[in-house]
Amino acid sequence: MLVAVATDDYMSVTGHVGRCNGFLVLEVINNEVTGTAQRENKFTHHKLQEVQENHSHSEHHGHSHIGLVEGLKDCVCLIAAGAGRPLVMELMNNGIDVVLTSLTDPQEAALLYAKGELKTDVNAVCIHH
Repeated sequence: MLVAVATDDYMSVTGHVGRCNGFLVLEVINNEVTGTAQRENKFTHHKLQEVQENHSHSEHHGHSHIGLVEGLKDCVCLIAAGAGRPLVMELMNNGIDVVLTSLTDPQEAALLYAKGELKTDVNAVCIHH
């Protein structure tokens, strides 16, 4: 299975999914990480907004997260330290589980997820997005 982890440095789990630098995608087979890949965040509106100077935040609200859904469609799960409720719901509605955690080690989080032992921290859902 492929598990995506929101990250800024490809070594630790980061918070706000929309602003992360990228995603560390870990392949987990038989409770072992058998491969990793890095995907630059070219999917989220917040990250793209940093590049597009004329994009206002008010234009951003109400957007679709389909770019992220497409970018992670081969993954069964996205692990992050925090995310907005609309993002969580859209990913889950498209078959991508979302787990928000205080763990910082991507491999530990992915392995716990594969074992069914990684639980979402409900306090990590941002209700302001």
